[in-house]
Amino acid sequence: MIELSHVEKTPEGEARILDLLIADALHKGVPFETEHWQIDATEDDVFLGGLTAKASKDMIFVQFLAVDVAAQGRGIGQQLLRAVEERARKAGKHGIWLDTFAFQAPEFYKALGYTEFGRLTEAHFGQDRLFFVKYL
Repeated sequence: MIELSHVEKTPEGEARILDLLIADALHKGVPFETEHWQIDATEDDVFLGGLTAKASKDMIFVQFLAVDVAAQGRGIGQQLLRAVEERARKAGKHGIWLDTFAFQAPEFYKALGYTEFGRLTEAHFGQDRLFFVKYL
């Protein structure tokens, strides 16, 4: 009999699941390999913000983008996105996608050329979760 159990998430447990996804994708002829990218913004050795992304064969997924509240409004978020876009172009990727919540920065992404392609209504404390893409 199959047993299901809720367990604490660990890096090892996550790796086991990812290994199954990778093996299945390879079996189907579509390799599922990613690189992990990170870009930090600092000033005088002070961390102001950063961006993490997962790069697959064709697209980049921006997982996290954050700027310290005290440093917001200085264009740091724009610089981080432009840096990942430039790296993506150099790596031959054709687009970037990301998600954000309605209370965060949807207008910021629209102003930088990202287009909304999906929305989950009331996904977090009544806030919509929005999905954006930008083709390079």
